[in-house]
Amino acid sequence: MNTDLQQQIVRNLPQLTSLQLAEVLNFVEFLRFRQHIVQPMPDMIDTLCGKYEHRLSSSTAFARQKQEEIRREDEKWQRI
Repeated sequence: MNTDLQQQIVRNLPQLTSLQLAEVLNFVEFLRFRQHIVQPMPDMIDTLCGKYEHRLSSSTAFARQKQEEIRREDEKWQRI
């Protein structure tokens, strides 16, 4: 952990009002809560990628499929 940053925060705390301190505490608790939610579980990602490996396509294949869809849509609108 960045000790200098911690010291800067602590030095500024006495200058805050009670309401501002409550906001700081609320924000710190939010950050700690979010940290547990946001961090992906590597084993879960590996499991999902392995399970759906045959269903995933490369970006090149995806672009090719999109171009085919566009071509079919263009043909459809030209017939109307």
